[in-house]
Amino acid sequence: MQPCNRVYQLRAGVAILCAIAMLLTTGCSQSQPATTTKNDSTSKSGHHATLNEIVRIGTVWQMQLQSVKTSQGTSDEQPEGGNVYLICAVRIVNSTSQAQDLYTVTTFTLLDATGRLYTPIPLTFVSAPDGTIAAHAAVSGGIAFEVPASQTRFTLVYSASVGQGYWDVTANSG
Repeated sequence: MQPCNRVYQLRAGVAILCAIAMLLTTGCSQSQPATTTKNDSTSKSGHHATLNEIVRIGTVWQMQLQSVKTSQGTSDEQPEGGNVYLICAVRIVNSTSQAQDLYTVTTFTLLDATGRLYTPIPLTFVSAPDGTIAAHAAVSGGIAFEVPASQTRFTLVYSASVGQGYWDVTANSG
């Protein structure tokens, strides 16, 4: 009877490991929807926010797109021909009781009307709100993208394990 007990123990062990793996993968892949607030009212998940509208990302962040402008850069940093820098000024609040890390290069993207994706770029004249944000603290900064000057309508996207947020962006000359 000893071989049967080993087979039973092996099967039980495999079943437990599979159950743990399923719990871990489903728990890690779930993200909380973003909600937006405007004048203290909550909008539906997936809503595209507008300028100065606060978007709650899960229970971790409150994010606000404060302004959008274009730039030709500086004498040291200039976009390629036919392009401009699009700078999105944001205010971000850590809503938790613990410090949180934020890195705009890995969590923000920009989509144009044709579906083309742009990632943030570091510019010396734009201070990104990157780094560790203390509990209940707020930071402000800019997120820069290089985009075609002919494109004026975009969607700014925040996406991370805690949730997503979307803002409609119209480029203004700065």
